[in-house]
Amino acid sequence: MSASFLRQAAANRSFPAALAICVVGVLSCLVYWLQLLDTQREVRAGARSRNEQRAAQVGAAASQQVDAMLRSVDVALSHLRSVYVHERHEFDRAVRDVLAAYPAGMLQFVTVFGPDGYLAYASNGSGERIYFGDREHFRVHADGGADRLFISQPIVGRIAGIPLIQLTRPIRAGQRFLGVIGIPLRPDYISSRLAALHFGQQGFLSVVRPDGSIIARSRGLAEALRTKLPPDRPFLAAAPGSRGVFRDVSAIDGVPLLFAWERSAQWPLSVVVAIDEEAELADISAAHGEARRRALGAMALIVALTLGIAALLLRMGSQNEALARGERRFRALFDDAKITNLLIDPKDGCIVEANAAACRYYGYDQATLRRMRISDINTLPAAKVAEEMRRAQAEERSHYYFKHRLAGGEIRDVEVHSGPIEVDGRTLLFSVIHDVTQRRRVEAENRQLIQAVNQSPVSIVMTDLDGNIVFVNDAFVFNSGYEREEVLGRNPRFLKSGETPPDAYRDLWATITSGRTWHGEFHNRRKNGGLYWEAASISPVVDSQGRVSHFIGVKENIGERKRAEAGQRLAASVFSHAHEGIVICDAAETIVDVNPTFSELSGYTREEAIGRTPRILSSGRHGKDFYRELWQAVAQTGHWEGEIWNRRKNGEVYAEHLNLSSVADAHGKVTHYIGTFSDVTVLKRRQHRLEFLAHYDALTLLPNRLLLADRLQQGIAQARRADTQLAVCYLDLDDFKPINDRYGHAAGDAVLIEVAARLRLAVRAGDTVARLGGDEFVLVLVGVDGIEDCETSVQRILTAVATAMTVKGHAVGVTASIGFTLFPADDGPPDALLRHADLAMYIAKQQGRNRCHRFEPARDGHGANRAEP
Repeated sequence: MSASFLRQAAANRSFPAALAICVVGVLSCLVYWLQLLDTQREVRAGARSRNEQRAAQVGAAASQQVDAMLRSVDVALSHLRSVYVHERHEFDRAVRDVLAAYPAGMLQFVTVFGPDGYLAYASNGSGERIYFGDREHFRVHADGGADRLFISQPIVGRIAGIPLIQLTRPIRAGQRFLGVIGIPLRPDYISSRLAALHFGQQGFLSVVRPDGSIIARSRGLAEALRTKLPPDRPFLAAAPGSRGVFRDVSAIDGVPLLFAWERSAQWPLSVVVAIDEEAELADISAAHGEARRRALGAMALIVALTLGIAALLLRMGSQNEALARGERRFRALFDDAKITNLLIDPKDGCIVEANAAACRYYGYDQATLRRMRISDINTLPAAKVAEEMRRAQAEERSHYYFKHRLAGGEIRDVEVHSGPIEVDGRTLLFSVIHDVTQRRRVEAENRQLIQAVNQSPVSIVMTDLDGNIVFVNDAFVFNSGYEREEVLGRNPRFLKSGETPPDAYRDLWATITSGRTWHGEFHNRRKNGGLYWEAASISPVVDSQGRVSHFIGVKENIGERKRAEAGQRLAASVFSHAHEGIVICDAAETIVDVNPTFSELSGYTREEAIGRTPRILSSGRHGKDFYRELWQAVAQTGHWEGEIWNRRKNGEVYAEHLNLSSVADAHGKVTHYIGTFSDVTVLKRRQHRLEFLAHYDALTLLPNRLLLADRLQQGIAQARRADTQLAVCYLDLDDFKPINDRYGHAAGDAVLIEVAARLRLAVRAGDTVARLGGDEFVLVLVGVDGIEDCETSVQRILTAVATAMTVKGHAVGVTASIGFTLFPADDGPPDALLRHADLAMYIAKQQGRNRCHRFEPARDGHGANRAEP
């Protein structure tokens, strides 16, 4: 910069202002830079503090996990030591139980070293005589240490041959040292448990002994087992405290890390958590670096702008004379311009000057215009003027649209270009006014037309005579998925999907080129590949000379209609071909339609059913309460499902599974009811048969063992309530096997059926006769009045069985032996009562058959086990 320029600058009246701007700009940049650095230091300090808290939390969690693992192993060691000392014969089984109780891979095996240091026991079956007296985990107990769990550093085991951590306790009987019992842990097992907690690529968790030996590490375990940590680590100090945080370089990985450690309160161990803090803070560092780069760029720009403004101010003084000359030239141009020009004072809106064109346009002489304000001409209120100025700024246009009143009262639309200008030392607004009344009217009409076309719910597309698109509306963009820029100038054939027949396009072109309108449907493809239906009308557009200039297509998306038609066809097909009966009723429960399956199941034709109510199907098996609850469920939930018995037209009653639903309109008012049903009569019969077979004997139709148990339980409960007696009778036919051998099993079955019938007739209505299988029956007699009453009933039963019968044309005679017991004299559970009656029946057979015997606990309680004679 030359000395002459500096002298000129100092002499310039704008120099002080330029210097002040430079000083303020530089100081502002410096203050901003210092504040940015302080803010970034605070953010980084906060992130470091959060990392310390997170590391401490992970360390506490890992320490609790390690404590729990070691405490569990110590409990197992104490238990096994007690068994070894006091119950040596149970030691192997106890070891197996302990090893099985822990997760696979956690505990390796159990060892016992004798007082001489040699291996005395190994659960993995090692029978070698191996010396361990030189091992640390043996010497610490043999030398008289306290009775506590010892945790060794990882050493290669002489039995397993792999690195192991020995967990040991001494075995003593009084003051006598009997050896050492130990359970080794694999360091990689502990490491795998820690691995789930560590985070970051360089982060890790480790477990360290007070001597600096690492016994587990979540990452890089092999090298960690060969490394001993330096004694300057805080957790290896003589009195380290319970926990702490520090930063240092990893002794194994050589990476600067954040360390948090937690010292175990129970074991001589420390859990150490390491976090790669630089990696954790990488995002923050990157953001801070980017912020500093942006700040430097912004400050450089501010300084450049400040210097530019200062230079501009310095040059303004020298430009004043040039501006004065410009004002004189402007005055000549202003007065002679053919366009309406006004000079307006922005402070009060007064018209300072108006050219001859303005006088002609507004109809006022120049003197009158100079006495007026712009608000006397502009008919828009101040709020509307401000709104128009904001709109122009938003639309990035340099002109405004106002309404000006002429001297004759006519209102005209004007376009005003206005900007500040210096005239005679005053800042005025130089306004150039164009009358745009006609143009605005045409534009408004065009906007209304375009708005109507774009808001039309149908697609509108216009092409030239070659079929190239020149206009599309918003509906076309929405339906096709293409933007306007993508389709203008292209032929509409890009919408073809291949689903519309080629003949349709040929007919289309032939129709519109002949001057007629074509109507038809297209199955087109959207930009995203989806298909859609359109109903189209395409017509030629004729200009003022009667010549075709364009073609216009109006297309309506009829996808919903097509889907509705397809849905109606599908619904009609489902309705007609459904395997379930379907009935549709109106809100008054009058049938309005049924499907063919309804007619097949009910016997009523469609014509017979329509106009009637579903009550024509009523079977009479359900009462009013059933139907009231059914319709109440439909009213509350809109649905009911269940089984119901109905009657066909021919009078046959059948079971059906019914689904009944209500259909409501948009206002929630029920308009119809739809019922679907299927005939489940055969299923009900099969179900009933299965239920019968589950509780009754298929041959004799008597209750089986399952139903007998239920009846016996009920009989005992009834006897307790009524304070009455109950008899349980066990009946076995005498000499039944010869009947099967002589006449065949069919004859034997006939005998059993006859005996069952006689037994039912020989007992009272409330008694139970059951068949257990073969020729064994059980009778439960309720309300017995004592031993004599029971014996009378039993004799009646024996007589009924012994009566001669004819089976398959053969005279057959059978007798029975019965054992019985009375409840509550024999106050036992149901199965005990059956056993006692069975034992009494066996005694009856031994006494000669065709007789009965009562069970007495004092006499028969220790009788022989039952066996067939």
